[in-house]
Amino acid sequence: MLVCLMSNLINQKSLSLVIGNGYLGRHLVPLLKTELSCGISRSSKNQSFVPATGRFTSLECDIFNEKKLSKLSASLDNTLMDVYFMLPPSTFPSDEPVRALEPLFSLLRSLTVRRIVVVSSSSVYGTQREGLVNSESAVDISTERAARIVQIEQAWVSSFSTVAIVRLAGLYGPNRVVGKASVLAGQALDGSGDSYINLLRIEDAANAIHSVMSLKYLRLLSLFSDGCPVERRQYYQFIAKQLGGCKPPSFKKSVTGPKGSKRCDPSSSWDAISCKPVYGNYEEGLLDLFSGAQA
Repeated sequence: MLVCLMSNLINQKSLSLVIGNGYLGRHLVPLLKTELSCGISRSSKNQSFVPATGRFTSLECDIFNEKKLSKLSASLDNTLMDVYFMLPPSTFPSDEPVRALEPLFSLLRSLTVRRIVVVSSSSVYGTQREGLVNSESAVDISTERAARIVQIEQAWVSSFSTVAIVRLAGLYGPNRVVGKASVLAGQALDGSGDSYINLLRIEDAANAIHSVMSLKYLRLLSLFSDGCPVERRQYYQFIAKQLGGCKPPSFKKSVTGPKGSKRCDPSSSWDAISCKPVYGNYEEGLLDLFSGAQA
């Protein structure tokens, strides 16, 4: 794993620890502005997003390895830290996420942590449910992925007192459009075209995460999407049209495909951070990308 250390003045005592410097991290880091920042990603490939200034240093570390992680102690000591945890469950080395996180938890307990924002997924609400869900809706752990994500959330909440869980809908943005490859390949899609997709542009996701960290009173649970769920059939027809009139994909019922049709209602979470998404629906967000050839 790669750790990138960003510092301003050597004597500055505040620091943002960004664990997970992938696509989302690349958009979050510029929002941190003059803060000290330490970012961790799975691969040195992600180092390229770090601005080329003297404020950045690169190190390698495996946050799931206690011996390697302990080497960071000296760099992080004597700082007041805000922690952004953004590693997806697929990066965890074992089937026991709580155990895998223990080396990191041990390090953080030895340091001065102000707040922790854990980035999670709207998939915790399940694939079987109908109707609206908001941040307070009950989770559905009937799928292995949802159960694993909830385990990770609970591990953080039970281990630290100042934690905010931020659940995000499907992310898209420059050079990453949900379903584009499937449309170009002419693939049939699992599930029903009548079910809904909940989406959020990457820049709005980064802003929401940073805003949650900046709240006067930390909010335990947040759910962010653009607030305009779209039927899958309508969404893929739009993508096909933007790709020069490609044939929209067909849908096939299957055991593994989406079965529910939940729609995310993020209004209370956006209200809490006194903000609205810049891209209020999938058309606004995608037209911007296709017109700029960033899709």
